[in-house]
Amino acid sequence: FKLSGPGLQKRLRKLEDGGVIHRYATIVRREAVGLDLLCFVHVMLAHHRPNSIKRFPGRIERMSEVLECHFLTGEYDYLLKVVVSNHDRLERFLFDKLMKVDGVDRIRTSIVVKEVKTSTALPL
Repeated sequence: FKLSGPGLQKRLRKLEDGGVIHRYATIVRREAVGLDLLCFVHVMLAHHRPNSIKRFPGRIERMSEVLECHFLTGEYDYLLKVVVSNHDRLERFLFDKLMKVDGVDRIRTSIVVKEVKTSTALPL
C-alpha cells in the first residue's frame, strides 16, 4: 500500500517517538574509504570484578577502529568488530591500544576473509 508524504512523515514520527526507530545512518562501504581489513577480536579480562567489567566499554568507545563491542557469556568477556586499513594498522591497534587497556589479559583475533552476509535489516 502507498502512503502520502504527510502520512509517511506522521507514521515515521510515531515510530521515532515510540522508540522503534532509534536513529538514521548512512552505510559507507569500508573498502571504498581504505578500511580493507575487517576483524573480530575476542577479549578476556584478567579480573572479573564488577568495576573491571564496567570500565572496559568506556575505554573501547574512544577507539575509532571499533565498530561494535559486545559483552558476552562464555570463555571471553567481550567481542569487538574492528576495521583497519591493513595488517600494520591491525598490529598497532592490538598492541598499542587494546593490550594497553587496564585489565585486558588475553585477546584472540580473527581476520575476515570474505563477508558472506551483511545486513542491518531486522527479521520483522
